[in-house]
Amino acid sequence: MLLSLIILALIIFSRNNYRDCDSSGCVLTFQAIVIHGTIKLDAYRDMLKQHNAVYGSRIMTKNNHLFYNYPLGTSIYAVPFVWLANCIGRDMSTIVNNVPIDDMRVQKVLSALIVTVCFILVYGLCRCFLAPLSSIILERQCFLS
Repeated sequence: MLLSLIILALIIFSRNNYRDCDSSGCVLTFQAIVIHGTIKLDAYRDMLKQHNAVYGSRIMTKNNHLFYNYPLGTSIYAVPFVWLANCIGRDMSTIVNNVPIDDMRVQKVLSALIVTVCFILVYGLCRCFLAPLSSIILERQCFLS
């Protein structure tokens, strides 16, 4: 358990904050679901137009409405986390120097939680076949290499 907390801390406090990837924009969509009750990004039209370089092809226009260009189903679990972030004053549409600051923070926490849960699950699987020390060594190699 201690090792999983170390993994969580390593990811959250790592210097690598954000990469330009397909998921940029999904957290903004989840904020639209939380605040506006829709996956349409029309409420952020001006911001998206101003920061087109940040989101680029990840946002599409269909029937004069803006939408996130990638499937939502695999990461819909993020809605409660975005709601919590909104409750503490975070806004996923905040962009400073072409960097979506709060979007980046929420995605980093989500990725840290996912990796930690995977770490625990893989350790449990390893324990079905290996001794505790061997399981930890194998996990360390997988997750910290």
